[in-house]
Amino acid sequence: MKKFLEHNFKYLFYIFLFALPWQTRLFLYQGQLKNEYSEFLSVSLYGSDIILLVLLLVAGIIWFNKFKAETKPEFRKNKLWWALAALDAVFLVSAFLAGNRLVAFYHYFLFLAGVALFLILSQTKHFHLNKIKTFYVLLSSLFLHAVLGIYQFLSQSTFACKYLGLAQHLPYSLAGESVLENSAGRWLRSYGGFDHPNIFGVMMVFAILLCIYLLLHHSQNKKWLNLNVVFLFSFTLALFFSFSRGAWLALSAAFVVWILVEYQKSILIYRSKFFRQPLFWGLLLLLLIFFLEYGNLVATRVSATDRLEAKSISERIDYLVDAKNLIQSNWLIGVGPGNYVEAALKINPSQAFWYYQPVHNYFVLLFAELGVFGLLFWLAFLTLLLWRLSIERRGHGFNLALGAVLLTTMMLEHFFFSLHFGILMLWIILGLIYNKQYEQIQNKEIKE
Repeated sequence: MKKFLEHNFKYLFYIFLFALPWQTRLFLYQGQLKNEYSEFLSVSLYGSDIILLVLLLVAGIIWFNKFKAETKPEFRKNKLWWALAALDAVFLVSAFLAGNRLVAFYHYFLFLAGVALFLILSQTKHFHLNKIKTFYVLLSSLFLHAVLGIYQFLSQSTFACKYLGLAQHLPYSLAGESVLENSAGRWLRSYGGFDHPNIFGVMMVFAILLCIYLLLHHSQNKKWLNLNVVFLFSFTLALFFSFSRGAWLALSAAFVVWILVEYQKSILIYRSKFFRQPLFWGLLLLLLIFFLEYGNLVATRVSATDRLEAKSISERIDYLVDAKNLIQSNWLIGVGPGNYVEAALKINPSQAFWYYQPVHNYFVLLFAELGVFGLLFWLAFLTLLLWRLSIERRGHGFNLALGAVLLTTMMLEHFFFSLHFGILMLWIILGLIYNKQYEQIQNKEIKE
């Protein structure tokens, strides 16, 4: 039984990783704000959660057997784990003191599940997880989202499917759809299968980085090489159609960090095989055609002078003001995990229901919900994790590039702390960054 669990755990993990980006769920409690539905006050059981529960149970059994066999995971004398334990304690206390304990403990359990995933990925040798297979499973799932996002923009419509967790979005709907507006009309931004185009865009950035890593660092035959090129083209085009300025900025930051860290390495982009492939140049030409066709929308998005763009920026500033007021009144223990929107309603009750959402900054939101100690312990954890890579530098360009995407996104968005998918995906990415094995180049080829 022990060997059976250890052998099949990796397949269960791959299934969970593939299912996570899809939003199939059962509502356990639908939160209300001003008599309207609020995503941020709802409690749901996602399809991926069922797999995750089984996954964590099996991981616990395997871990227990490792301890009995005295092949213990190495956690001792590591400041990182002390910072994480302190953050957990603050999270738990804040949940107990929150006004809405149901939502608070839901977020606390998501935090624990995320930490468990981080621990699994930080100790992959105990679970026999393969780096390349892990990447391809995630890329395969995100590729379906990319194709869906490309379809959504080109058709300017989406379809609803409760079994996949997809909601309908139309460019002329007034139900809070994310659109661009110029002289040619209203243009629906791509959602993929996610809640917002900005989330979709950020996930396309991570997918692009994974593709580039595989193309640069992994010996491949022609079939896998062409697949990676198709993946890279699809993710890049989908990122473009998301029209997410934050995602574009995150990708730029990742490239800058990666190049600065790895500039001395002999593996350069121009030496890579994919750069000499006819398929690559054909897809690049097609990508350029799309960029030229919709360049006016890029100008609208970047200039931020359009009515909707100016409104979006103004609202983000208002959210920061609300967050400042909340922090001033609750700086010590915060308002509680997941309790931000209800607290914002109390201090600023005159707005329409759709106005109430978390502040678009991960660190500010964490400060408001968990208080000053939560913020300090989180910053300590994140600094210790990234500092280890920065002082070693060589061979960690990819890891630090992932970190650059995370930090950029955290400064501009809240979903890594406020939404089910974002919370779990954050800890998965942190696990990939932390694990040394994920930066070691394997010499085995993927065989046909």
